[in-house]
Amino acid sequence: HEIRNPLGGIEIYAGLIAEDLPDVDERKQHILKVIQEVRKLDQVISEFLSFARPAPPVAERVGLAGLVADAAFLLAPDMERANVTYRAEIGQELVVFADPEQIKRALFNLMKNAVQAMRHGGLLVVRARALRDEVLIEVIDNGPGISAQARARLFEPFFTTREKGSGLGLAVVWQTVEENGGRLDVQSVEDEGTTVGMYLPSVDRGLSVGIE
Repeated sequence: HEIRNPLGGIEIYAGLIAEDLPDVDERKQHILKVIQEVRKLDQVISEFLSFARPAPPVAERVGLAGLVADAAFLLAPDMERANVTYRAEIGQELVVFADPEQIKRALFNLMKNAVQAMRHGGLLVVRARALRDEVLIEVIDNGPGISAQARARLFEPFFTTREKGSGLGLAVVWQTVEENGGRLDVQSVEDEGTTVGMYLPSVDRGLSVGIE
């Protein structure tokens, strides 16, 4: 709160200044940039809190197709701007046993990373299939791929290959999936693309998950 409250004040007062300036005034663009950067800082704080103080999952049986569709809907503007084509291959019968909101955010982050990797457009595919007592969800892009060195550190807190990334997004995803009784796997070939596999339980395994 000691950081977020001042940031909120900066955004409010910057917004009031922007409203008083005409659109053609160059100063308005500077103020809008301030607001944009404040929102980025707020996002970094949110990611840090999600990593440092994760909420224990409340698992339930939930249809996977709906979670993927919701994540894709939230990401649709980013995909359009990046000229990315999206395709989902998710059977309506597929069910996972996990916290729906947490998994939806994890899927959104994985899909967003894939979109950001395809700087010149491309294809994003999310597909899933049932295994023995779990479901495998694959987020596939045909971007530039990830080097072996970067893959080794991909889910480390604060590690990022992007100039303005916080390095916490994928660390939070890893933590979220583990807390929900699942696991992640990354396969990537440079200049060809990346596939991130998310394995989630499809039945209640009686796992004790959460943070003490």
